[in-house]
Amino acid sequence: MDTLTISKILQNSGLEREPAEAIAKIVDEKNQELATKQDLKILATVLIGIIAAGFGYIISTQNTIISAMTIIAK
Repeated sequence: MDTLTISKILQNSGLEREPAEAIAKIVDEKNQELATKQDLKILATVLIGIIAAGFGYIISTQNTIISAMTIIAK
């Protein structure tokens, strides 16, 4: 929804033109700050990658410790 449409809706509701335009501008600015679904998908992909890498590191470290314990126990 663009600022002109928002402003017209507010004016049709009885608000004068200047305040309607000011409100429409603020709504548009705040709307542009919101994350899109695509932004959230990218964030989720990055987080899943980080988590997977973290688990991989933990498993690798665990395997190293187990190997070291096996060598020491011999």
